[in-house]
Amino acid sequence: NIDTFIFEEPWIVVSELHALTCSKAEKTLIIGNSQLLNFLSLKIADRRMSYCEINSTLAELELKLTQFLLKRKTAIRLCDDKKPVESQKKLNWKEFMIISLYISGNSVRQIAGVMQLDYKTVYTYKSLAMRKMGLSDKISLIRHWCHYH
Repeated sequence: NIDTFIFEEPWIVVSELHALTCSKAEKTLIIGNSQLLNFLSLKIADRRMSYCEINSTLAELELKLTQFLLKRKTAIRLCDDKKPVESQKKLNWKEFMIISLYISGNSVRQIAGVMQLDYKTVYTYKSLAMRKMGLSDKISLIRHWCHYH
């Protein structure tokens, strides 16, 4: 059971929000602009929901949809099956959201404001996520994220 919501405008009306929050689907994909997705991800804390930016290329949308359909409920896979089992690590939902927002160009302090966390907590989550992925700087993080997500 899958639901897909596509928002072309940078806002959501009450009836759309109601339909979204009342969804009984096992998985829900929400496609919209980055500000709306950030808002929804904070207001609707549900692991069944996945988000994709509407301004993505067709290839990126296809990849996101494929990942959405194959994604496990509890974690997001970071590595190919070709890599050794011991190097396969998974991010929890908070680490995933923080890294997603960071890659989108938000600063640690901006992310802290959006997620209503202390900036030091956000920095810690970002560092832990990068360590799980075996990355040490922003450039390697961006390359990794673009390749695997």
